[in-house]
Amino acid sequence: MKKNKFLKALKQYRVAYVYIAPFYLLFAIFGLFPMVTGFLLSLFRWDGLGAMHFLGFGNYVNLFADPLFWKALGNTLFIGLIAHIPILLGGLVLAYILNSKLVKGQNIFKTIRRIQLPRPRQVLRHPARHHDGARDGRYHPVVHHDEPIRLGEQLPGSHHSGLRK
Repeated sequence: MKKNKFLKALKQYRVAYVYIAPFYLLFAIFGLFPMVTGFLLSLFRWDGLGAMHFLGFGNYVNLFADPLFWKALGNTLFIGLIAHIPILLGGLVLAYILNSKLVKGQNIFKTIRRIQLPRPRQVLRHPARHHDGARDGRYHPVVHHDEPIRLGEQLPGSHHSGLRK
């Protein structure tokens, strides 16, 4: 009976499973496999070329007995706390202030947050939208220019020189 329900659900949601399958496949290849392999290799003594010698958890016993490991772990945790807690608390306080009645003109902050500024890829993908003052939809000269621009050179299609000396 349970097998029938499973097969029915599998058939009913097969499109969703096809959509999420690439994530699980890539996670297994690039995430799970390296983690499992790394753990299994940690159970051996191996120089990468010669024969492997099984140690079991001997490497971990040596690691936990090493004071330098504990010092490095403490430093890592300390840096993590110092780096993340103030940033998170600062963001929380700033969000509270901007959403409270303490600040006038809250809408301008919400608008600024939602503005989509052009990113370099967008500029290169749609150069006619990000031209340098031309109103006729021409490409920006720098974007489609094939050769390097030298100092003081006149940019093609432009009345001003490119890079100043």
